[in-house]
Amino acid sequence: EGMVNGVAGKAIELLRSLGKSSIEAIIGPSICAECYEVSSVMYDEVISIIPASATHQDVHCLDLQSGVASQLTSEGIEVLNMGICTQEYTEFYSHRRSGATGQSEGRQVGVIYL
Repeated sequence: EGMVNGVAGKAIELLRSLGKSSIEAIIGPSICAECYEVSSVMYDEVISIIPASATHQDVHCLDLQSGVASQLTSEGIEVLNMGICTQEYTEFYSHRRSGATGQSEGRQVGVIYL
């Protein structure tokens, strides 16, 4: 929902309104395109808004990392994607993995540093 609602762009807009001109972004651990399968309805809705999040019509996996990166680069922001999938790497919490195993594994936090 955050990507579809343009949260990244709104954050950049706010940072710029506070006088920040040199902004860089890091996409940290998050679910990857191969692991984030959604319904065909959601897939079509999201890719109509953020085409960079499209993967393959037959699989209906969204690439959230690429989608957010495209939003940031369109604002002129340099983006570093760590490429770490929380579903695949057990060192990181994954809501989907936790639901599949039935075990609560922890929480994540987003950080913005000024």
